[in-house]
Amino acid sequence: MTVGSALLVAVALVGTAATVFLALNLINVLVTLLLSVILAEAIRPGVVALQRARIPRPLAILAIYLAIIGCLSGSVALLAPPLANQIRDLARDAPTYVEQIRAALPGLAAALEEVSLLDPLQGALGRLDAAPILRGVAGIPAALFGGLFNILGGLVLAGFWLGLTETADRDVIARLPARQRTLVRELAHDLSLVWGGWLRGQLALMAFVGAISFVGLVVLRVPYPVALAVWAGVTEIFPIIGPWIGGVPAVLLAALVNPALGLAVFVLYLGVQQLENNLLVPKVMQRAVGLHPFVVLLALLVGGTLLGFVGIVIAVPLAAGLQVLAVRLWLRPLIGPPDRIDPETASDAAEPAAPPTAPAGG
Repeated sequence: MTVGSALLVAVALVGTAATVFLALNLINVLVTLLLSVILAEAIRPGVVALQRARIPRPLAILAIYLAIIGCLSGSVALLAPPLANQIRDLARDAPTYVEQIRAALPGLAAALEEVSLLDPLQGALGRLDAAPILRGVAGIPAALFGGLFNILGGLVLAGFWLGLTETADRDVIARLPARQRTLVRELAHDLSLVWGGWLRGQLALMAFVGAISFVGLVVLRVPYPVALAVWAGVTEIFPIIGPWIGGVPAVLLAALVNPALGLAVFVLYLGVQQLENNLLVPKVMQRAVGLHPFVVLLALLVGGTLLGFVGIVIAVPLAAGLQVLAVRLWLRPLIGPPDRIDPETASDAAEPAAPPTAPAGG
C-alpha cells in the first residue's frame, strides 16, 4: 500500500468515526428532526387543501395545529375524570384481586411468590395514583421530542419544512435534468406518503382500538372500562406486540371477576385484533408503510436496543423510509425498467399470417 492510499484510508476512518460520534451526541436533535418531518408530511394534505382555498400557508399550518391541540385537550378533559376515578378504585380493590388470585389460581400464586413477585405486585397496585399515570401519558410527546422546548421547536421545524420543500421544488429541483428531476420528485412523493400515512394511520388505529375496546368492555360490564380502553389504545403505538400488551390486563381482571367473563373479554380482544390485522392494517397502514412483519420486528428490536421507547416508536417509519430509498436508488436501477414490446413487432405477432396465395395461371 502506498503512502497516499494509507493516508486516504486513515482520513476515511477518522471521518467515519467523527460522523458516528457526532450523530451519537446529536441523537436528540436528529430524532426531533425526523419527527418534525413526519408531522409535516402528515399535515401536508390538510395544508395543501387550505392553500387551495386561498388561505396562506402559515395560517393554514396554524389552523391545523390549533385543531390538533383542541382535539387533544378535549380528549384529556373527557377522559381524565373517569380515568382518575377508575385508577383510584383499582388501587383500593388491589388486595381483593390478589386474594382472588391466591384462591382461584394457587399454582400461579405459588409461582409468583416463589420469585417474590406477588407481594410487590400487590404493593404496586395499592400505590397506583392517577396523577403520575396521567402525567406519564401526557408526557409521551415530551419523551419523544426530549422536552417542551423541543416540542415547540419540532412544531416550528415542521412548518418550515413545508415551506422549504415547496421552495426547493420550485427553485432547485425544477432546474435539474429531466431524469434526475423525476427521480427526486418521485422519491420525495414516496417518502411523504410513507411518513405522513404512517402517522395518520397510527393515530387512527389507536383511536379505533381504544373506542371499540371501551364499547365492548362496557357491554360486557367489565370493571374499569375507561382505564383498560385507554391502555389498549396507547399500547397500539407498538406494532404487532401492542394488541397483546393492551389486552392482557383486561382479560386477567375479567377472569378474576368471572372465568366466563374472562373468556368473553378474550374473544372481544381477539376479534378486535383480527379486525385490525385483516381490515384496518392492510388498508390504513400496509399501503402507507409496506413493510414485511419480519422487517417490522427487526426494526423494533434494533430501535428498542439503541434508543429504548423512542427507538421503538420511530423504528417503523425510519425503516419504511430506508426501504423507499433502497427501492428507488438501488433496487429499481439494478433491475432496470420492465421490458418494452415494440408496437410494430407486437402488431405483427398479433396478426395471423396471410394464407399462401395460389400461383397465377393454371
